[in-house]
Amino acid sequence: MNIEQQQIGEGRAILARRKEEVKAHSAFPAFSRVVLELAGEEHVFWLVEKVADSLDVYPIGGGTVGGVLRKVALDEGEGIVVSKHAPLGLRLDQYGDRLGVQVPLPGGEREWGAATATVIRYTHYVPERHGDDALNGSMYVSSDPLNFESLRALVVELEELIRVDDTLRREVDVRQEIGLGEIRAQMEAQEERRQAFREAKRARIRHVISNAALRNQPKLDSEQLRVKQLRILDGQIIIHGGPGTGKTTTLLDRIGLLTDQTIREHVPSLSPDALRRLVDLATAYRLFTPNELHEHYLKEAMNAKGLLADRSRLTTWAVYRDQLARKMGLLKADPKKSRFVKDRAAFRSDSRTLDVGEKQWSAFIEAIYETFAEFVSWRHRGVLGIDATSAHDPALIRSVQHLLTNVRAAADLVELLRMFQSLHARAHEQVTEASREAREALKDVAARLHARILDDTAGHDELVAALAELRGGSTRDAQDGDPEAIGDESLGRRATEWEEPVDAQADDEFALINRLVHSVLRKLALRRGLTGVRMTKLERATFDHVHEWIDHEAVKSLAPKLLTSLVRPCSAGPDSNVVNQVGPFFLWLRRTHFTGRLKQFLHPDEQDRLAESGAQRGKRIGPDELDLVLFLQLWLLRLRRVLSPNGNATPAASQVFEDEIREVVAVDEATDFSSIQLACMAMTANPEYNCVTFSGDLMQRMTDCGLRSWDEYGSVANEVGMGPVHQDGLRISYRQSRRLLSVTNRLYQVSTGLEAPIKSPYQRSEFDPHLLFHDATDLQDCADWMAARILEIRASYDDQGEVPTIAVLVPDEGAVHGLARAFEESPYLPGNVEIDPCPDGRVLGAGASVRIFNVEHIKGLEFEAAFFHDMGKIATRFPKLADKLLYVGLSRASLYLGITVIGGMPDVLAPLANDLVDGDWST
Repeated sequence: MNIEQQQIGEGRAILARRKEEVKAHSAFPAFSRVVLELAGEEHVFWLVEKVADSLDVYPIGGGTVGGVLRKVALDEGEGIVVSKHAPLGLRLDQYGDRLGVQVPLPGGEREWGAATATVIRYTHYVPERHGDDALNGSMYVSSDPLNFESLRALVVELEELIRVDDTLRREVDVRQEIGLGEIRAQMEAQEERRQAFREAKRARIRHVISNAALRNQPKLDSEQLRVKQLRILDGQIIIHGGPGTGKTTTLLDRIGLLTDQTIREHVPSLSPDALRRLVDLATAYRLFTPNELHEHYLKEAMNAKGLLADRSRLTTWAVYRDQLARKMGLLKADPKKSRFVKDRAAFRSDSRTLDVGEKQWSAFIEAIYETFAEFVSWRHRGVLGIDATSAHDPALIRSVQHLLTNVRAAADLVELLRMFQSLHARAHEQVTEASREAREALKDVAARLHARILDDTAGHDELVAALAELRGGSTRDAQDGDPEAIGDESLGRRATEWEEPVDAQADDEFALINRLVHSVLRKLALRRGLTGVRMTKLERATFDHVHEWIDHEAVKSLAPKLLTSLVRPCSAGPDSNVVNQVGPFFLWLRRTHFTGRLKQFLHPDEQDRLAESGAQRGKRIGPDELDLVLFLQLWLLRLRRVLSPNGNATPAASQVFEDEIREVVAVDEATDFSSIQLACMAMTANPEYNCVTFSGDLMQRMTDCGLRSWDEYGSVANEVGMGPVHQDGLRISYRQSRRLLSVTNRLYQVSTGLEAPIKSPYQRSEFDPHLLFHDATDLQDCADWMAARILEIRASYDDQGEVPTIAVLVPDEGAVHGLARAFEESPYLPGNVEIDPCPDGRVLGAGASVRIFNVEHIKGLEFEAAFFHDMGKIATRFPKLADKLLYVGLSRASLYLGITVIGGMPDVLAPLANDLVDGDWST
């Protein structure tokens, strides 16, 4: 075996071992070893994804930076374990592989005795599992960093050299009988042709490998690292950028930074309890995602980062919304006991009731607030009709009436909460005592009256006969439309639990008459100081038969205390009068304002339906309506918590809110959500930090209700007191070749009218594959053309021994299996090419098969090559989103992208006409 073959064997062994170790690496592997020279001494640092809690703290300089390795690999000596999220870890991650560079030390001379240290050695760490020790492993040391990609390139190059050498030897043997001069000439000419072909092919393969290596860079670039550290535990930020810029990776790294044990090194003022909540998995973070397919993608990415990704920490908004609504008591398993019932048809179709324009959010939030204040005032309108001079405490009644008069004029919800909190503190105890005295007095007067009725046998029998005639009828007059009639809610009947409801169908005549007597006496007493009091038919019938036995002096003495008891609901506090009124408010809002004040904010389809059927009634609720109800409920609970964190809050809703709070909240693909949905998610973050991170690209919005601009959400955040929202962008796209990125950027410019901010890290290259286009005659023609291109792609990877990832995007679910069958019938695909249809976006199969997806499910997926099948049908099915689907689909592919149409080029492809090539990808 010659030296080249020996090197190849060693290289292959290292590559095989590397693949196995990557699959089996432990939760927190060290990935590099950096040696710094500081004050003439060498210090060894092991950079890890996370510092294991079991490691001992190691002091250096004036602080602590990590832990001591319990075992060391290949006799490298002891070192200090540093989390890449710690201040020092961030510097080592940025500068560690730059030999001879001065690394700025966090803390400077105060902690280290010097402002900088020099990188003198760097070692690439290959993790290897030895029992339970996650920090043992093997090393491959070089004066220059040697990584997996450069090693693979070396092996490929050596193999090519040996193959060419063996081929030339065999050809020389065959031509031994030909004259030497002719042999030399033929060999030289042939060698020149082979050398040119070999160099071109090697250059192309090297181009593919180098692009892949840069796409899969093991650490954040300087721009991503900067964004990762923005506003630590200090407000909301938006990470925006084009496809392949590393938004999701930066988002996950940011979660890791904010919830790592080392966070106290960044924020020294953190209390022990605050630190505990930040690192405790039960309270640390929650990440929202728009759909289950993207949730699956994020779960794998989070596990690789050492972040736990169970359902309590990683969830879709749709699932979380239902869970939260049930916990808040808005939705229940039993529809009869539920405040609302889900409109299943609306939830399945994601139909919309609201359609708030991009610049209308401030007006919409203001309208919601004003109508809510109007509703709260309306709930207590009956109190305004009390004659204060007839009450037990005239001054108290006047102050309550003054407050209720000003409820509509409250500047914001915080003021509304304060008003009812102030009233509760000032009057609740006094009103409660008056209510207790009124209850006892009424019971006494009613008992004496009932006794007199029973003593008069004839009168009693006559009363029973009169009531019997009214059995089966309504217990109330048809006075609902009377503006002067005072309903149960305005009188606070629900709060006066001592007044039992009248039941005309009761079998117990004694109990029925007793309840009627209570009701009649109460109404007579209230008439002395309250306008608009009406008796029901039963009450009037009872009064007609018992009025001669009534002690009117006793009724007169009841009036002051009963009138005072009517303000008891107002004095119950902000929770009862504000926080818990969201459900009733929304039902009232739909009846009173959906055809009036809020009509301008309704979806056109909803306006047409309401015009035909009248105001919306009933408890059935659609998805965006439930979003709005939760938005208002969370907003009030958040304000209530900030206003009085240790106050007497409503046990149920407030406790649910406390349990749902996370120190860090993140949203990936944020542009797929509405502003109201994003605000709901953000309001579950600890108000002390308001630490929320959004990640997304406006051009990749895949929902009709999603964001149209980042300022759209910013306006909502400002309205609810969570602003400002800070933005920062990533501008380098690592996923795509320079050619594909230029096409993606052109589509961005056409759609937005703005120059695309995304740049490529790659140089222009003739080896970047063209964007191919095929106008097919039918389904089978499309399948045959794509099959031939798939073979060309795979041929380019033969020398690497790898099979590229390939996706085919189709217009709908029905086309997933239809195209799979057409592929199976194509003569171009050999039996070793697996075709996996993926219904509903589920990633099926193992290895690098050709996977077929409905185009709706492409967010979060990445492939070396992608095809659009029947782009014309995609454009027809999604007329409003066709350009965004094309943009997102283009960005899924790294190097190769092909498009087929049946029956001519659709308009959505017109901006790309000059980029489309009708050809192939053959070498």
